[in-house]
Amino acid sequence: MEASKDLLIQLKVNSHVLTAFKKMRKGALMRLYVDAFAIIQLYEMEIAKQARDIQSEQGKKAVAHKRGGPITVAQARKTMQSREDDEIAKDNRILVRL
Repeated sequence: MEASKDLLIQLKVNSHVLTAFKKMRKGALMRLYVDAFAIIQLYEMEIAKQARDIQSEQGKKAVAHKRGGPITVAQARKTMQSREDDEIAKDNRILVRL
């Protein structure tokens, strides 16, 4: 970078042209940096979207249900949670009796 500036000075280029050259060079470097940063962010956003889509699909998987109908994983989790809540309530009733 400095070599091109020194070359321009040796060629006795006007100081206004040198100033314009510096600004253009600085702007071009910043543009390269911003473009590279934008590409990285876009890539990371795409990876995050794919991960969300995969997690969403896993939550919608149908699993076998002993009553015969298919249910989603989310529904199965709710069923398990309600069973756990029922067991806790049953244990609390037993403790109250003691």
